[in-house]
Order: sequence, then C-alpha cells, then structure tokens
Amino acid sequence: MDIENQWQPKLYVVTRSDLTPGARACQGMHAMREFMEKHPEIERAWYKTSNYIAFLEAPDEVYLSQLILCASSQNIAHACFCEPDFNDELTAVVFEPTLQSRDLLKELPSALKVAL
Repeated sequence: MDIENQWQPKLYVVTRSDLTPGARACQGMHAMREFMEKHPEIERAWYKTSNYIAFLEAPDEVYLSQLILCASSQNIAHACFCEPDFNDELTAVVFEPTLQSRDLLKELPSALKVAL
C-alpha cells in the first residue's frame, strides 16, 4: 500500500518553538479557534471524517510568516493568531488538512516533544 492510501487528513497546528511550552499550547488553541471561525466548513468536515491533529513547531515568528506566504501562494486555507500579550506577535497558525499542507510542513518537528 502506498503512502497516499495510508494518509489521514490532519489539521496542522504550528506554534513557535521560541515560546514556553505552556504558551505554545495556548497559542495553538487560539489559532485553532481562529481557524474554526474563518473556515467552519473545512473544520466541520475534518472533525466528522478524521479529527487527527498534527501539533508542530517552527523556530520563530519570521519562519511562521514565511509559511503563511507559501500557504497563501498555494491557496492553502489557514488562520493565524497574534497574541496581544506578546505585543501582537504572530504566535501560531493552523493549516487545512490537505496533502498540500502536509507537503508544506513536512520538515517541521513535533511540538512539545519530550526526550526520554
């Protein structure tokens, strides 16, 4: 079986690794809420058919901004969150559950990964 047949649609939540673990979790949740508001039909379909989430991290705000530009140029639905308590800095982005999103984000590591 090839990878295309094994793939499950995931909603991609990307936060900044330069934030504390608690802040990363909260910012990801804020971005998810923004995505639900901005793209309710995509979120509803994902929730009913998959409900898988990939929680990833990018190094910093600049990298997140670059991901947004790439996603926009490829018409990948996404939603951003800028935290008022962090001077309105971009802290997290959620990307729609598509193969295009997977390809865009495939080099990012899992967020909050704990070494054993």
